[in-house]
Amino acid sequence: MDARALTYQTVMRREARADVVFSLLTRSSAYLVLALLAGVLLTLIYGSWPALRIFKFGFLTHEVWDPVASQFGAVAPLYAGLFAAFGNKLGFVTPKLWLNQGAFTDITVGSNGIYSAAPGPDACSGIGAPIGTRIAPLFIAAAVAST
Repeated sequence: MDARALTYQTVMRREARADVVFSLLTRSSAYLVLALLAGVLLTLIYGSWPALRIFKFGFLTHEVWDPVASQFGAVAPLYAGLFAAFGNKLGFVTPKLWLNQGAFTDITVGSNGIYSAAPGPDACSGIGAPIGTRIAPLFIAAAVAST
């Protein structure tokens, strides 16, 4: 064997070892990320367990927000997050929502500590809790047109 072949083999062995090290580091990083995500999930479940025990999972689909009667619905914040996730694809949605108040359930009972809910739009609950089957048709055309 000449010196070139020996050097080439040495370089290839070194690169193979580097590949193994890189593979182990990458795999370890992936497992670390999964472990961290699992930790976050367990922390969220642990922190929300008292509320889940009392309100069950119905608060995710319930639209009534009445702290006096201990009825809490998360539909409005979930829709806020959904609209934020859509971003500019839906355009400026405020005028469309205010022109279609029938797509919302008016919240007339409850308080946020400063304002009280009342019939119609108010500072406490805005125009109300969205009704998914009535909201979706308002934005399907806009979402399809933007793609």
